[in-house]
Amino acid sequence: MKPSFRFKRVLVHIKQHRFAVAPLLSIFVVFALFQNCGHQVSSSGGYTNLSPTPTPDAPEPLSISPTRVTLGASQTFAFTVTGGASGGYEFSLSSGPGSVSQAGVYTAPASVGLRNAVATLQVRDASGEMISAQIIISGNGTVLLDPSVRDVVVAEEVLSISPASVTLRAGQSLAFSASGGSRRGYVYTLTSGPGSVSSSGVYTAPLSVGVRGASATLQAKDSSGAVTSARITIAGSSGMTQDTATPTGIISDPVTLGAPQDDEPTR
Repeated sequence: MKPSFRFKRVLVHIKQHRFAVAPLLSIFVVFALFQNCGHQVSSSGGYTNLSPTPTPDAPEPLSISPTRVTLGASQTFAFTVTGGASGGYEFSLSSGPGSVSQAGVYTAPASVGLRNAVATLQVRDASGEMISAQIIISGNGTVLLDPSVRDVVVAEEVLSISPASVTLRAGQSLAFSASGGSRRGYVYTLTSGPGSVSSSGVYTAPLSVGVRGASATLQAKDSSGAVTSARITIAGSSGMTQDTATPTGIISDPVTLGAPQDDEPTR
C-alpha cells in the first residue's frame, strides 16, 4: 500500500525541518514517560500507582537536660526529658546517693562527707531506650585528722578543741573542752607523749620531764567519728623561767617538783 500524497508531504516537511522538530519530539517522549512514571499495568489492563506510601515522621531522639549538674547537700533539681517514644518516662537512680521522683525531681542527700559524691540518674522511655545524667553533690563534711575515719556526716559546726596549743609545767593539770561536731559523746585520748587524760578531758602532765621538756598530743573524737587535736608542751627544768605564766584553765599546780629529773647530769 502506497502512502498517500498528504502523508508524503508530512514526511518531506519533517525531513526538511528535522533539526527544529527533534527537540519537540524529545520533550514529548519525556512527558509521556513522566506521566506513566510510578504506574504499572494491572491484571485488568489498567495502571496501578507505585508511588511510595507516606510514612509517619520518626520520633525525636530521647534527650535529658542538663546532662551534668552540681548540687549541694539536700538541694533538689528538676530534670527535663524530651523526645523518645510516647507513653511516658521512667526515672531511676542507677548509682549514687539521693532520690528521684517519677516527675524527674532529684533530691540530694542531707549529708555528703569529705569528698564529692556522684549519682547517675537514668531515664527510660516506653520503647526501652535509656539516657542518663550525672549529678555531683559537693562534699562539705568535717575535716578529719584521723586518716582511718572516712566520710563522716555533715556537722553544723566544725569540731574543735580549746585550747588548741598550751604549755604546762611538770605535774600541772588542765581541762580541755571540745565543741561542735555532732555535739555529743566526746572521747578524749592521748595519741602521743607523756601524761594522762580523764574521760572528761582533764590532762595531767607528768611529774618529771627532764631538761629538754616533752610534748604530747591530746585528741577529741565526737560520736560521728570526726576528730580534732591539741598540742601540749611540758616545759623542762631548764625552761621553767622562760614561761612562768599560768595557762587559763589550770586545775592544779605541780604536786612535787623535787623528784629527780630524768635528763639531769649526775653530780
